[in-house]
Amino acid sequence: YKEMTLKDDSIYKLRSYYSSPAYNFYFVRKVNNIEFQGDGVSVSVNKNTLEVVNYNFNWTKIAMPDPTKAISLEKAKEIFNKENGLELAYIIKYDQKTKKNVAKLVYTFKNGNRPIDAITGKVLEYSIYYPVYDLIGGEGAIKTSLELTPEEKREIDQNKNYLTREQALEIAKKHVKIDKKLELESESLYKNYDNSGATWNFSWSYNDTNKNEYAFVSISINAENGELMSLYNYDSVRDNTARTGTPKYNMEKAKELAENFLNAILPEKFAQTEYRDNPYQNNQIDKPISYNFNFIRIVNGIPCPGNNLNVTVNAYTGEITSFYSNWMNIEFPMFENIMPIDKAYESLYNNVNFGLKFINHYDYTLKAPNNRVVKLVYTFDDFSGMLDPITG
Repeated sequence: YKEMTLKDDSIYKLRSYYSSPAYNFYFVRKVNNIEFQGDGVSVSVNKNTLEVVNYNFNWTKIAMPDPTKAISLEKAKEIFNKENGLELAYIIKYDQKTKKNVAKLVYTFKNGNRPIDAITGKVLEYSIYYPVYDLIGGEGAIKTSLELTPEEKREIDQNKNYLTREQALEIAKKHVKIDKKLELESESLYKNYDNSGATWNFSWSYNDTNKNEYAFVSISINAENGELMSLYNYDSVRDNTARTGTPKYNMEKAKELAENFLNAILPEKFAQTEYRDNPYQNNQIDKPISYNFNFIRIVNGIPCPGNNLNVTVNAYTGEITSFYSNWMNIEFPMFENIMPIDKAYESLYNNVNFGLKFINHYDYTLKAPNNRVVKLVYTFDDFSGMLDPITG
């Protein structure tokens, strides 16, 4: 207990949830007066009985880096600005009052909030998180679709603006090969929350437990214009057979296949995107089974990471094994008096603490369970990753 300190969570008012029957407290471990993220004690206490209703204790017992060998704070900021960086971008938020998705302009991290190794100065590769959606308020997540009631189903069936089941199914089969062994498992029609239309969903499956074989295909089609919205294709026999050989496609060739696919199905939208590499996702193993490519939407010359086209390509067969399009028909506001980027960095470091912390890090070049190491890093305290571009 002497090596821990009570974490101030007043920013998020975690102790003030009226809907919760308990108060939550987090005591974080400190080593050489440096916080160890994830180590410490979390306790929940019932508001009425004062009974401890939840208790969790974590304490790492492996070697730790020497803080005296850490690079300077200014050097760490310089690396963070260069490797992660801020950029002007649109985020999407669901407005509870208007029941619509709205775009907001913010300064946010260009390459995610990745920590800086304080000893080596290298960026630690994690699955990149983009603060695309404003989740504040509990129900702030983006709304996409809702299953229809029988009455709504009949209404849409009679609406000549939407594709019939047969028309949608015919389009779906043009985008993916349906093996004879697959059976149509489900079909459904959903309306979009923002009243922009509806979506047809189809799925096929095959399962032979005796042979331990499994296959699944799902596809979503815009019910109004027949546009492909999502696709997923898995076959255990195909994938297991491919893995015994050598990948035919490297990342560069696989990316070319992904671009050809997007050019063929969504040329206008694809022309309005910018490729964003995720090194964590594509470079973790020597022979990846597949490569994933993310193309984010550019509006008014400004990126909107929450709107994107995403494609996964099998490295052995070159097949498109998954695809999804998240592309909203909403207005994107422009503002005057946007602060310059140098002022945004100044505001970031003035408002959010950027400093040393110990963390548990998994090194995937090492074999489990010996791949967990402790890293001393420079990172931000709890931060949404968004700055108001006018006020900072």
